[in-house]
Amino acid sequence: MILTGRHNEYYFLQTNQEGLDMKTFITDFSTLLTDNAVAVLSFDGDSMKPTKEEYSRGWTYDELEVAYLQTLNRYELGQNIWANCYDEWYIFDAIEKLKSNKIFVTFSGFRLIDINESELMKNLQIRFWQQTEANNPKSFIINGDNFIYGSKVKTEIDAIAKFWKQ
Repeated sequence: MILTGRHNEYYFLQTNQEGLDMKTFITDFSTLLTDNAVAVLSFDGDSMKPTKEEYSRGWTYDELEVAYLQTLNRYELGQNIWANCYDEWYIFDAIEKLKSNKIFVTFSGFRLIDINESELMKNLQIRFWQQTEANNPKSFIINGDNFIYGSKVKTEIDAIAKFWKQ
């Protein structure tokens, strides 16, 4: 099932449907990522510590244990920068150092639309939105038990939902 929602200035899509994940998103919608800066908060549930080769390609790493790349391109998307499980990214027009880095993708079943409305998930969502709004990315990806793509551009969410529902 593909669900869509809105929180303040962010629109988002959430799914736990088999085959709709980071790999599929990159294949189908890489243009939403390329030529943008990326902050990798989580790689396979932990921080992404760039290798010497990645540093030579422009990756940086800071005290919040976040990896950054000024210009994400197709070559980088084909490298080992995502694990297709427990990845969390912020996308910016230009590198923005994060104000905080709490990883949410590793919380079991993390989602932005919670049909069961559990108290734990509500609290996690509040903290997620506080951090996201403070960091102010143009879009974000959470790829864990659920795949979530959020953006300030509603037409992006509409296009993804339409394409993936075909």
